[in-house]
Amino acid sequence: MNLPKYEYRTEFAKRFYGAGKAEGKAEGKAEGRAEFVLRLLTRRFGDLPGNIHDRIRGATIDELDRIGDRLLTAGTLSEAVDLPQSSR
Repeated sequence: MNLPKYEYRTEFAKRFYGAGKAEGKAEGKAEGRAEFVLRLLTRRFGDLPGNIHDRIRGATIDELDRIGDRLLTAGTLSEAVDLPQSSR
């Protein structure tokens, strides 16, 4: 069965539901990337402390990308996640 795609009729509905879909996609993308970075960090450095899990899950996509890039050359977990000196 091939149903036609639903189209919102009012501008409010288009903006409200369209924005919600975009936010949901971005949130899902960030969550997936965070889980991937956590997996890579774990494979490289072993079990991760809880604060690292929180830091990664709270990071933006850009931050996750930078962590992923640093992960390739970092000698320590702190270097990979770019922790401030006081957290090391």
